Amino acid sequence: MKHRTHLRRTAAAATVAALAASPLLGIDAPARAADPDPAPATYPAATHGATVDWFDDEFPALDKGSVFETVTFERFEYLLKKNTGKWAFVIGGPEDDYLQDTIGAIQDVAKAEGIERIYNFDPNLDGEALSVFDLTGFDLATADNAGKDQFLDLGERLVTSYLGKDAETPFTLATDPAKPDQRVSAQHPYLFVYDAAGGDTNRIVDALVTPPADLSSPAALASYKTDVKRVLTSADLDVDTQWDFLSTEHNRRHYERYVKNADPATEALNLKRFGGDIFDAAEDLTNGDEDDFRIQAITYPELIDILDSEGDFLILFGGTWCHNTAAIIKQTAEYARRYGIKKVYNFDFSLDSTGNSGSLDKHIRDNAFRTVNGSSLQTRPSYLYGRILEKLSNAKTQYKVLAEEPGTQSTSPVKYVVNGQEKLARKIQVGHLLSYDKDATAGGQPAPVLDQAIRDDWTNPAVGDPAAPQFAGNVEYMTEVWFTKGKDASYDAGDPDKLRGNVNVSAEAGQNSLQNQRNFAREAIDEVRDVIAGVAGGYDSQVTVTGAPATVSATQPGNLTAQVSVGTRFSGFFSDRTAGATLAPLTGLRPLGGSVQVFVDDAKLGEVDVDADRVVDVSLPLPALTVGQHTVRYVYGGGAAGLVGGAERTQPLTVQASTATPAGPVAASGATLSVTKKPTSKKAGAAKVAVSVPTGKAAATGTVKVVLTKGSTKRTAKNAVVVNGVATVKLPKLAKGKWKVTIAYSGDATWLPLTASAKAIKVTK
Repeated sequence: MKHRTHLRRTAAAATVAALAASPLLGIDAPARAADPDPAPATYPAATHGATVDWFDDEFPALDKGSVFETVTFERFEYLLKKNTGKWAFVIGGPEDDYLQDTIGAIQDVAKAEGIERIYNFDPNLDGEALSVFDLTGFDLATADNAGKDQFLDLGERLVTSYLGKDAETPFTLATDPAKPDQRVSAQHPYLFVYDAAGGDTNRIVDALVTPPADLSSPAALASYKTDVKRVLTSADLDVDTQWDFLSTEHNRRHYERYVKNADPATEALNLKRFGGDIFDAAEDLTNGDEDDFRIQAITYPELIDILDSEGDFLILFGGTWCHNTAAIIKQTAEYARRYGIKKVYNFDFSLDSTGNSGSLDKHIRDNAFRTVNGSSLQTRPSYLYGRILEKLSNAKTQYKVLAEEPGTQSTSPVKYVVNGQEKLARKIQVGHLLSYDKDATAGGQPAPVLDQAIRDDWTNPAVGDPAAPQFAGNVEYMTEVWFTKGKDASYDAGDPDKLRGNVNVSAEAGQNSLQNQRNFAREAIDEVRDVIAGVAGGYDSQVTVTGAPATVSATQPGNLTAQVSVGTRFSGFFSDRTAGATLAPLTGLRPLGGSVQVFVDDAKLGEVDVDADRVVDVSLPLPALTVGQHTVRYVYGGGAAGLVGGAERTQPLTVQASTATPAGPVAASGATLSVTKKPTSKKAGAAKVAVSVPTGKAAATGTVKVVLTKGSTKRTAKNAVVVNGVATVKLPKLAKGKWKVTIAYSGDATWLPLTASAKAIKVTK
């Protein structure tokens, strides 16, 4: 398969245009190029990108398409505290024998009763032993609000705030007197129906607490299914989709972070500056179809399963707590639909989706050890992050692992511990989109990360060869919702507060800063589109040709001149400024690259590289061509490091006899046809065509075409070359009857074309 390599950004003089947007100086802001990939009237079917079925992979008793759906800790709590809806939950994971033994029977009952969804929460956030209910023996330090305590606090919150409200339902936490610093779960239901509106007495509508010891007998299995049916039919169950969850939480958190204010006037101003809802069903769903939403939030075990599975996957790292993820998630979902992607898997390094503060041990993308109350303690399960990055072995990041790596970005690895050995991993910022294929290679080495939405920074050295750019490191796209929303709208002096965030645009430097932020955001979104389009097979291209000659002279054909343009949805837009730089904006287009080969018939005439403006100026000498019709092909071989596919355009070319000979044009005197092999309805025939010229003159060359007609039926013989005045023509198979014959002679450098009638051919059986 073809794998993509990421394009570097260079500020080549031929591709960069300085854009100074300064209303204060009377300079008009530059007009934005139109979106090269506008939303289609209808979206293609979802056929690209690999997917996994976690339950089919991990539970032998289940097949693809079960009723179960995992929920992260964040989504579990989101459902528990929702003020409407009744949900069926199953607690546990593949590591739990009780769930392996019972999940098949639960599925059977759910299908029989028309249950659409049962949500699965695994208290073991790592799918192994990192349980929010019991961390006895787990290798993390215990300290006040650190290490184990942070994870156990999550379990306590679930029980005390939601699950333990019903006195009659044994969902409780207990403390082991021998280990007062560890809270362990006494007992809890593993299958239950939950009603958030049930108050403090009837949240758990019905439940099963103790799994059956043996389901091997038909009677035991039937009895168990009766209990499962009782629970699952104890209420009319609701379905909460990925769209419901992610759109609601991103909208809510964005509003609370930036817009919400007790003063209505201030809130209205914040709404203008920071933008409103990130997601809107009318814009982001086709006909309100929530299944058309292509992003799926996944748990840590699901991510590991994906990284171990075959195929090209799209993975979005980031959470609803992250404003930088919020800046790109809407566009990620939209481009997934435009390019027919089945699924974009969304994983949050913050296992409870709280944040990435250094004191939050539930955020695994940070060092295993930190100082707590003056002591260095291993408080964070960073090995979970290390396991991810070991699989993303060729991932690029803004921060370097080792100081000696090329580029000037900071050195800031994630330190994690495996079997007592300290290791280092690259630190991926969020939000971050990448494509992944575990089996991909490059140069004989594993290269599972196919592409990333990340900037490759290149700078021209101040000394030495100014045309030799040097790698300056990677830059991750940390941008904001209001910049990605405003990326296609230049600064508007008439409404300076619109989508500007906290940028002060009262001076030229602020206006430059806002425009540079928007340019950076536009580059980020275009990179997101590139990663997604790559999984869908890349961008198509189109070739258009203008200025090409329709006719040339046989004796003086001259040059084939034309202008060839290559069109594609790949934009290649980049900003040569850092985000928020106060210098005047400087932007350009990355070269598309590639070349156009020109063929006349099947002979290659030449090859010309595609210019920076994606136009090829062709001027190639034509060889000697026979008089008559020829075909010119303009073939673009693709570009953008394999991201843009090839295309071709064909045009006819007529080669005419020269009229510039000293004797002037001369007409051939006639053409005759003699049949050497009579055609039948079963076999082809043959004939000779003689083009006569005056005695002592040059014999005719060129081609002849023989057309045979009988009533409304017409048959044409293949053009034959005239050599020394005679051409041998292969006649087609002909039905019984009398066929009229017409001969068309093309002419050559000496003799003009002529048309003649010949003796009819009579075909018998």
